[in-house]
Amino acid sequence: MDCFVAPCKEGCPIHQDIPAYVKLAGEGKMQEALEVILDKNPLPFMTGTLCNHRCMSKCTRNFYEASVDIRRTKLESAQGGIDAVMAELKAPAVTSDKKAAVVGGGPAGLAAAYFLAKGGMKVTVFEKAEKMGGV
Repeated sequence: MDCFVAPCKEGCPIHQDIPAYVKLAGEGKMQEALEVILDKNPLPFMTGTLCNHRCMSKCTRNFYEASVDIRRTKLESAQGGIDAVMAELKAPAVTSDKKAAVVGGGPAGLAAAYFLAKGGMKVTVFEKAEKMGGV
C-alpha cells in the first residue's frame, strides 16, 4: 500500500478510501475498517458481495502479481465490524427544518436516505414491497 495516489480509489465510483480500510482490516481492526467504509458506502454487505469492483482492475499490485482482493476485504470488514458498529450506532441529530421523502427502498433509495439523515434531515422512505433492499 505504497501508492502516492491510489489508483483503486480513483477507479472507485464513490472514491472510497480503499487503502485506509484495507490497512485497518489487515491489522484486524474490523470496526475501524467498517467505519471508514461507512463514511461513503452505507451498503458494504451488498457492495462486498455484488459490486463489480473496478477498483481492483486499477490496483497497482496488478503489475506484480494480482490485485488486492478489495471486495472480499470489504465484506470481511463488514462481517467482522458490524456488531461493534451497531452497538455504538445512534440516530443522527436532525439539524434541518426540511424533510425528505425517498421513493423506493432499494440500494439507491437506502443510500440516499442514509446520507440525507446523516446530513441532518428527517427522512421517510416509501417502499411498495414488503421488505426494503430491492432485488
